[in-house]
Amino acid sequence: MSPGMKFRRSCNSCNTTFFAEDRKAFLCPKCVKKKAAAPAVVSKPSFSKSNYSSYNSSSNPSSSFGSKPSSSFSSKPDTATSKVFKPAQKKFVKPGSKPKPRIARQPKTGILTDELKDKIITSYLTSKDLVDSIKKLHAKISHELWVKPKLVADTINHLRKQEKALSEVCSLSNEDKERVLKIYLKLVHEDIRPIEGRRNHIANELNLPPREVILAVREWSNNIMGQLSRQQLFLIEKEYWRIITQERYHTFADLPKVISKNLDFVSIEQSSRWLDQLHDNTKLVKVPLPEEEKQKQIIEAYKQYLAQAEPPPQALHTTFAKTFGVKALQVHKILCDYRCQLKPA
Repeated sequence: MSPGMKFRRSCNSCNTTFFAEDRKAFLCPKCVKKKAAAPAVVSKPSFSKSNYSSYNSSSNPSSSFGSKPSSSFSSKPDTATSKVFKPAQKKFVKPGSKPKPRIARQPKTGILTDELKDKIITSYLTSKDLVDSIKKLHAKISHELWVKPKLVADTINHLRKQEKALSEVCSLSNEDKERVLKIYLKLVHEDIRPIEGRRNHIANELNLPPREVILAVREWSNNIMGQLSRQQLFLIEKEYWRIITQERYHTFADLPKVISKNLDFVSIEQSSRWLDQLHDNTKLVKVPLPEEEKQKQIIEAYKQYLAQAEPPPQALHTTFAKTFGVKALQVHKILCDYRCQLKPA
């Protein structure tokens, strides 16, 4: 090695790059000084091997024969370098006083009911301007109502999507809206689904922007279907199931009129639109199905659902998804395919 040659090294302590003449150096100059100035390591009691006395023929032989080995060790460590361990201090308890029992708090609610949904929405509307972060707002509502944060986030996200959708207004004239709805209702009543989709089909036929057609149909649907409660939609579905299983002489085109006649609260347009949604499987083509056994269990549970007096607290697809360990879209596809199989001609 030539004189004055230095090697580039990396410190094992602080990972700093430094140059040293020793190619095996592993500490930089700063860490060497720190190590030299560090306090001495606590010394542990040192034990040495047993020293056996050698057999000396000139001395007393009985003194060495059978004698026990003598071991030399320091039983007491050096007080100057040893650490003194103190027992952990216990919390002071007043004599005669009993400790307060710890009350276990109930876990946060994970089931979304209509009442709880209204409370979440009300709390969101009153607190959204007071909290700067949406995550903090979710945590605040979750703690106040003692609801799982995911439930709060899903409810608020759904509400915000609805608000965003309602903020878009169709700019078509009333005459164009009537033309759009006339063709749309005709396609619904006749159960026709063009390949390009109903809204795109109407936009191409009337030479209108597709977005404006979507907004026109959405406004009509929100006004018409928004008048029905979840209980009323459930009764429409029950009546439809009763007709197709007991009165099999009706065609599918006649069912909206029959249901509207049997149920006073629903119109023909509302009944037709809801039946159309129950059989709409256009967006479920790529959804994978679970095993056949679970499909049968879901269909049997659906039959029991239709025999009840009211729907479950949560949405049907969500309830079945949690019960059978599948996804809500899979439940949606299974039930939609089952309805399409039993759909009258």
